[in-house]
Amino acid sequence: MYKTKHMVALAEGVTPMRLPVMFVVPNREGFSMDDLGEEGSLTRRDGQERDAFFMGVGDTVIPGILTVSASIYLPATASFLLTSNLWVALGTIVGGLLGYLLLLRYVMRGKPQAGLPFLNTGAILGYLATYLIMYQDLGLGALGL
Repeated sequence: MYKTKHMVALAEGVTPMRLPVMFVVPNREGFSMDDLGEEGSLTRRDGQERDAFFMGVGDTVIPGILTVSASIYLPATASFLLTSNLWVALGTIVGGLLGYLLLLRYVMRGKPQAGLPFLNTGAILGYLATYLIMYQDLGLGALGL
């Protein structure tokens, strides 16, 4: 359970500025960012339906960098349909999406959650699993060393 809610306070502070620092997924047709002008409008009040779901852009940066790094820096050995490095990159994306689904499960219960632990854990596990399948070794090469 989060007691400080500093990320919620930060998001509520930048929402009126319309800075591109959040992904906003509307929950209803006709949603407008103008509806979020009041303080404390990102969290759901008792008995009130959530207007939209919010996730910081920073939550997607590390899984994205891991995906791009896998596709560029891992050896591109021949494999089924794709090269091995692209399979690992795809596995990283799938792992991140599974982490996102787990995150949504908690968010649907009505409490804000930090997205980074879920997305990073999923992406890293997806990376490691597909690396092990493609290269049959989980040594220092998996770390790019």
